[in-house]
Amino acid sequence: MLRPSAVWSFDSSTNLYTDLTNNIATNTNFNFISSPTQTFYIGVDRRSVGLYCDLITAGSYIGLSYTYTTNGNTWGSIQLIDSYNFDSSKYLRWVLPDNWIKYNFLSASSPPDTVERYWIKVSCTAVTTTAVISKLRIIPFAEYCTPTDVSRFCGFKKDFDNSTNPSDLTVENRIREAEDIIDYRTRKSFRFNVVTSEQTQPTYVDFNRYGFYLRYKDFLKVYSVKLWNGATWSTMTEGRTNDFWVDYNLGMIYFCRMYLIPSVYGMVGRYSAYNFGEFKGSISVDYAHGKDPETDRQFYIFKKLAIDMTAIDIIRHHDYSSMIVSGSDKVSLEAKIMNLEQNIETRMDELQALVMV
Repeated sequence: MLRPSAVWSFDSSTNLYTDLTNNIATNTNFNFISSPTQTFYIGVDRRSVGLYCDLITAGSYIGLSYTYTTNGNTWGSIQLIDSYNFDSSKYLRWVLPDNWIKYNFLSASSPPDTVERYWIKVSCTAVTTTAVISKLRIIPFAEYCTPTDVSRFCGFKKDFDNSTNPSDLTVENRIREAEDIIDYRTRKSFRFNVVTSEQTQPTYVDFNRYGFYLRYKDFLKVYSVKLWNGATWSTMTEGRTNDFWVDYNLGMIYFCRMYLIPSVYGMVGRYSAYNFGEFKGSISVDYAHGKDPETDRQFYIFKKLAIDMTAIDIIRHHDYSSMIVSGSDKVSLEAKIMNLEQNIETRMDELQALVMV
């Protein structure tokens, strides 16, 4: 996840902007929308597919709307994957718009700056309780590196943009593909991933009397744990004096009380009795997982892998002759590609060997 490069609040009743960007940089709490006359703008330097939010105070809103910049002053509605109303600490994901463009606020009334960014605009029709945000992050489409990282590594005399071949959006797509391969091969991820009980095919787990491990150990947050009671899913309450508590270092969820269910401990009676197989997979968990690129030192290994893999793809499959610095090649392109591929395989093997299960 990334910190937004700009967070603004605009009040149409006063025609004034409030710049909250420094709150993001310093992890300082700030208020979300407090009135229907306010609009919230989140600016990012690359395309994104969602946001992550931690709250100090849960909000209560009616008619929340999420839009993005299409062209000029035109805003298009985002196709949402999740439903999020800033009423809890959670996440919101959306389908990546195919016509999302960068935009600056040159025509606006005294904006904090006029830098071109990809913008998300959030508005509402009514406010009951103002949410107080402690942490706001953007979920980028491509996490591990940027097209600029790739162009600098290749030594191109021009950065990728919408006029180059390949374009910056094409390079970003190639980075995303490299990330998929890296995550699959290493069984680690620095991207924001979710496992939700609300999916069509949720992930169920079994447990013993003490608790259970989740499949993905590097989880960021557990949002809900539900227990199948034989008829429905019962939502459990987090806390050492309640139903369960989470050890984020070990990647384990501990139970605070003993749960006896037939599938685990058996029952005395006829073999034809019910309440056995139906309790298999009796825990449903909704959680987010992925390593933090801001604090985990392995991230820069993943970044270098993504740059190398994307560079190979570009050199082999795209015409970049107008971008290369003439006369700078001391090693043939094929030799460069071969060296990069050998280094990639070595790093992949090393990262696989470090996987903890």
